Parts: sequence; structure tokens; C-alpha cells
Amino acid sequence: MSFTGKATYSAGAALPELAEDVSDVIGIVSPFETPLLDVLGDSLRAATSTHHEWLEDTLLPNKDTINDGSIIDGETETAFDAANGDRFRAGDQIQITASKELMLVTDVSGNTLTVIRG
Repeated sequence: MSFTGKATYSAGAALPELAEDVSDVIGIVSPFETPLLDVLGDSLRAATSTHHEWLEDTLLPNKDTINDGSIIDGETETAFDAANGDRFRAGDQIQITASKELMLVTDVSGNTLTVIRG
């Protein structure tokens, strides 16, 4: 269940359930407020580590080649053979170069993409 902004709690058997709106507090989250660091205070000595780490990753290419030999009618075809079918997933939107039509990929089987056109 998603958070609605209302924190509810019971005040006991004799009283009804109470609700408090906390959405304004949650909505005011700032990357510049650091309450944990404020509580900890300054360190006794300066950090001297010179070892830095970061992750590097490569995104999948967002372009691929369609096998034109598999296309019977370019205006109504709903299945295409791509050179690298593993680049696509069901739910992706694709667009053929020099065309304004967007297509929704509904299935990927090997290198064959099944799409909904329009």
C-alpha cells in the first residue's frame, strides 16, 4: 500500500483512532540538511584517505539494424528481425529512423521483435 501522508495511531480503546498529516514534513526533504552529521559533530582528526572508488557501467546502445529482408509490408508489419534482439525488452518504444511512428514492443523472441504500431 502506498503512503498517503496520514500517520494513524490508536489512542486507546476509549478514544477513536487519530490521524496526523505528515506529508508537509516529508515533502520538505533537502540534500543540504544533514541532521546526522550535525549530531555527530566535527571529527577529532582530518580524513586522510586517498583511495577513491566509483562504479562505471556502459549503457546498452539504443540503436539497432532491422533485417529488411524480413519485412513484407513496411506500413503494416508487426514483427521485425533486429540484428541484436537482446537489446530490447517488452514495453520498449522503438522508432524507425526517418519515421515519426512510435511502436511498442510487446514480445522479444530471439532477434524477432513483435510490436503494436501507431
